[in-house]
Amino acid sequence: MYRTTNRPNTRIEVADALRGIAVAGIILFHAREHFNLYWSALDLPRAGFGSWEQPVADALGFLLSGKMYAIFALLFGLSFFIQSDNQAQRGNDFSRRFAWRMVLLFGIGLVNAAIYNGDVLTYYALFGLLMIPIGKLPNRWVWVIAALLFIQPLELWQYFSGHTLSIRGIEGMETLYPTLATGTFAESARVSLLYGPLSSFGWGLEHGRGTQTLLMFVLGMLAGRYRLFYDEGQHRRIWGGLLAVGIAGTWLVPFEAMRNLMTATAIVSTVVLLWYGWVPPGTARHDLLRAHEPDQLPAAIAARDGALLQLGAGALPPRGRDIRHAGGRGDHPGSVSLLPPLAAAPYARPRRMGVEKAHLGRPPAFRP
Repeated sequence: MYRTTNRPNTRIEVADALRGIAVAGIILFHAREHFNLYWSALDLPRAGFGSWEQPVADALGFLLSGKMYAIFALLFGLSFFIQSDNQAQRGNDFSRRFAWRMVLLFGIGLVNAAIYNGDVLTYYALFGLLMIPIGKLPNRWVWVIAALLFIQPLELWQYFSGHTLSIRGIEGMETLYPTLATGTFAESARVSLLYGPLSSFGWGLEHGRGTQTLLMFVLGMLAGRYRLFYDEGQHRRIWGGLLAVGIAGTWLVPFEAMRNLMTATAIVSTVVLLWYGWVPPGTARHDLLRAHEPDQLPAAIAARDGALLQLGAGALPPRGRDIRHAGGRGDHPGSVSLLPPLAAAPYARPRRMGVEKAHLGRPPAFRP
């Protein structure tokens, strides 16, 4: 059984950025498809770009189709881990609360399905329930599940057997798009609720989304366990390797569903590397005073003008002791000596902060 490492799960800004990219990409691509009404045979108005219209549509398909949903599902798994691990660190079991949230998500999905027949929240909720037992497994067994899902057994069977896993033959489903094209709102909502989620799930089975959705949930959870979205250790090297694999797989993998995963991997890796690779001049790699991380260990850091930021009560070490010896005496009561690298550590902002001047025993590089 997996046990928490009790390491703080602080806010991951790059995950917020990726989530915004994924949601915007999903909306943009569905707008290109007129939110599934392209199936209705309606004479929909065109954008009027002439010869540019098809190349633009193809570019959007290459960048967005099958990729944005994968990124969104990856972040779903990451969020599951963060919430579950935070509760585990408090000694709580997150299973019941998460199951209740999936019930709520299913209800929200039904409301969405009434107005949009391409809803995925309903089967996100169903697949999400599977994360409860998977989340209790140790990493080695989670990797086994991820490997089985990655080879996409259902899709491989369809590819080699020539058969299609389809539920489109359900009686009455053929009325879905004609009703959406010509029916009233009440009639459209009715057929969308009856056949929309089934149609969406059936399309997912045919195009590899069935196993991929759960796979991305699992990979997102593993990324959380290994803290890959934090700029720590050799994580940039790992993301660089994933970027290379994603680019190569985009051009070499023959199966569309798996090829989409490779492209999504390349997109995520690119965003993460750009996010952590760019640092504004004159700032540390981490924001030293994060208002949303008050629970980390407070620490004292020296500003360039020699001011001591005394972060919260009890933040300073015992009298006469240095946080880090910098060559000075360090025996001034309540004072510290800091080396430059310490100022780049991701220390948190406490709930209360005071500033006081202190004479620091510091090397010449710190003299104003």
